[in-house]
Amino acid sequence: VYEAELFGSMNDPNAQARGFVPDTPSVLFASPLLNARESVVLAFDAPTEPGDYPFVCSFPGHWMTMRGVLRVE
Repeated sequence: VYEAELFGSMNDPNAQARGFVPDTPSVLFASPLLNARESVVLAFDAPTEPGDYPFVCSFPGHWMTMRGVLRVE
């Protein structure tokens, strides 16, 4: 599902200004873009609904290898 949103957002002229994060309600949380050797702590309340919540790097092309799943049980 998120692949279509990521591809669609790349054509948006404001994509870079948004850090390549698609403007969609399916994005629950996002961090700013980081350069090499930078880090950020992202604190959030996990969803209360059990399920698998995929996370990806939305920088163009990165999502294919930089992704995972947050599992809420």
